[in-house]
Amino acid sequence: MRGWLVVLDHPYAAVTGADGTFTIPEVPPGSYTLALWHETLGRTERRVTVPPGATVSIDFTLPPPGR
Repeated sequence: MRGWLVVLDHPYAAVTGADGTFTIPEVPPGSYTLALWHETLGRTERRVTVPPGATVSIDFTLPPPGR
């Protein structure tokens, strides 16, 4: 059995669904670093700017296992 715990100092986090999508609602406008972590594929980051009143879509591609 394995378990992972992620501790953050803010409420803006999500767990992906079975199809890999996620939503983080009510993010205030501004520029952020969005980090994605996978237990075997590692971590990647992407800068994102959220305009006032807008919805932003971000695509991540992680390397296949073993690379």
